[in-house]
Amino acid sequence: DDPMARALIAEAQTWLGTRYVYGGESKDGTDCSGLVMTIYKDVCGIKLPRTTRDQVRYCTKVARNRLQPGDLVFFGADDSSVSHVGLFIGDGRMIHASSSRGVMVSGFDTGYWGARYFTGARVDSASDAYAHRSGARKATASPVYPAVPAGAPSISLAAFTASGRS
Repeated sequence: DDPMARALIAEAQTWLGTRYVYGGESKDGTDCSGLVMTIYKDVCGIKLPRTTRDQVRYCTKVARNRLQPGDLVFFGADDSSVSHVGLFIGDGRMIHASSSRGVMVSGFDTGYWGARYFTGARVDSASDAYAHRSGARKATASPVYPAVPAGAPSISLAAFTASGRS
């Protein structure tokens, strides 16, 4: 289970019910690209482009059968006519800002969105940015200090400082 995907989806869920506002990017009102842009900024610290057209070009395309939760899903005929984006949450579903119903969960395997599906896409820099931001960096070796030989005299920091050796 991917902690970044869980965080992205959890953040997206807090937007459910937000009204649709063209050009919006806050919980007072948002459009589809503003929604995913703000979620990625808040969770990963990444600034995605503002428009769906620029977002699809920024990301790496991913085959539909390779989508992972947290990936983006785009709708339209091609790169230049992409007009909608959502956050893939698994099982053929996305959280997106619908122009008629606001932020909601929808399926995209069939029906309206299924017929308009263009591509899935991954924000390549997101994993590293999330790890850095969340403190989940790769473990680095701790410095190794030499052991104090048995029988060596011990001295407190206060005594050491008082002795003028600091």
